[in-house]
Amino acid sequence: MTSTARWIGRWLMALLASFPVTTIGRNIKRRRERQGWSQAELAGKVGIHRISLARLEAGGKGPSWALLERLARALRVKPGRLLG
Repeated sequence: MTSTARWIGRWLMALLASFPVTTIGRNIKRRRERQGWSQAELAGKVGIHRISLARLEAGGKGPSWALLERLARALRVKPGRLLG
């Protein structure tokens, strides 16, 4: 991994950490419910366990940037829509 890639990775993680996890979780849940999907359905689409998705939606844990991108793709929104 190049130093530029490491810098970008650190920058993205810092950016992601600046958003309240409760807001991210609430936005994920709202979008999931608009699609009419259960937690298990969305979790299966993005390759995580339902319990992990429940923690994300409850604001107990924030997603990695890669997971945020997979969630956004599954929910058919841009990642920024899930951030705020």
